[in-house]
Amino acid sequence: MDKLTILLIEDDTLLRSALAGELRFSNFNVLEAENGKEGLAVALAKHPDLILLDVAMPVLDGISVMRRLREDVWGKIVKIIMLTSLSSSDFMMSEIMKGEPSYYLQKNTTDLGIVLSKVREVLAVSA
Repeated sequence: MDKLTILLIEDDTLLRSALAGELRFSNFNVLEAENGKEGLAVALAKHPDLILLDVAMPVLDGISVMRRLREDVWGKIVKIIMLTSLSSSDFMMSEIMKGEPSYYLQKNTTDLGIVLSKVREVLAVSA
């Protein structure tokens, strides 16, 4: 079976590096982007199996990236896990949910193992 590909769009270099390393160790192909504009271009060109998408980023925020993806034929169905530092009571959470992500995780309360478990769950892949 071919490795599944995950696009990680995250502006925090340390977090992006840690997540990418964990995903690669878990036998996923990983594409990386450090801002929303770059991530959107990579997503539309490479069509990954899943996108891990930060909400607050420079150049183009994650909500805008998700909206633009959902306008594309392929992007309508791509699985997206949003990564956010926002609390569930924030107004932005309603904006996130409008794009119908597969799931969202709060960065400040989530460790790498939880992210990996959610990736596997959304992709229906066993450990």
